[in-house]
Amino acid sequence: MTAEKLKQLETSLAENEEFQETFKFFMDHFADHRIFIEQSKKVKLPFLNTLVKEAARFFLRKDQLVLVGFRVTESARLNIYHGSATTEGHHLVFFYCKRINQGMLVFFGGGSGMMDYLRITPRSVDGSKMPENFAEIVEDMHEKRAKPPIEKHPFSAN
Repeated sequence: MTAEKLKQLETSLAENEEFQETFKFFMDHFADHRIFIEQSKKVKLPFLNTLVKEAARFFLRKDQLVLVGFRVTESARLNIYHGSATTEGHHLVFFYCKRINQGMLVFFGGGSGMMDYLRITPRSVDGSKMPENFAEIVEDMHEKRAKPPIEKHPFSAN
């Protein structure tokens, strides 16, 4: 869990088209290390709940779905959020690298025996550049119960 490994993860997440390699790297160098789990703290992030839910809706082609057992933890030292949930017979595992504003959502179960991967990136609906502190802005809006400045949903999955 060094700064070098974090940079490798971020680079792989941003550039590698073999998503299973990126997920394996995350599991091998972060999630499977006890210190990473011990240093992570449970947090409530409506921003990530919405992002994961919308990506799952997109992937599963559902108009509505419910995330059950949504849990997110933060490694503040590494600026990584990670967590899990279940929905529609699928287990979901995700991680989100705050510094590069990208994450990965992995689906398994659902009877296929396969794992499916989505790279997730919050984007502006109107095409304008996303601010670097996008996650904090969204969280501040939720905390203050302010109405978002745009009516359309500001997230997409790619």
